[in-house]
Amino acid sequence: MAGQDKSFYVVIQGESVRLDVGEVSDTGAQFRIGEHTHAVHGRYRPGQALQELTIDGYPVRFRVDQSGGRLTITRRGKQVSTRAMTALEHDLYALMPVKQAADTSNLVLSPMPGKVIAVYVEAGQAVKAGEALCVIEAMKMENVLFAERDGTVVKLDISAGQTVDADQLLIEFDRPGADRPKPGANP
Repeated sequence: MAGQDKSFYVVIQGESVRLDVGEVSDTGAQFRIGEHTHAVHGRYRPGQALQELTIDGYPVRFRVDQSGGRLTITRRGKQVSTRAMTALEHDLYALMPVKQAADTSNLVLSPMPGKVIAVYVEAGQAVKAGEALCVIEAMKMENVLFAERDGTVVKLDISAGQTVDADQLLIEFDRPGADRPKPGANP
């Protein structure tokens, strides 16, 4: 790779930064970020958490944790999550739509696998925030699930004695602000 320029994009805390790699040798490298050129000396030791390099003449010691294509760098108590991509990967990544988290604000999901001991509500019932909905026994402990906000139970997918999995739908509430047809009204 010596003498061959390569461009990368490093995503740090969600911000994309272009990094141009210049000269590379067994004991160091030069790279440019914007208008600034930096010299790194030392050896990166893959698999070792604690790394020691000299950057622009200053000794730098930091911890590196690698997981799922991301690097988490920790130095002096400050932690930075980063991901490096080639220019092509960066361009393609920019075209990917941002995944929106599903709206589960009207759902009660089981927080853990267990057995339903009691159900205190039924379909069509209005409940107030803080009202007990059901009890799930897990690991010999009874866990009471409470309503997070006022609402009306639309669907009840559980009964006492039933075994449930983690993240299983238990109760569905009317969506706040949703336009539902009134009983007897023509849609």
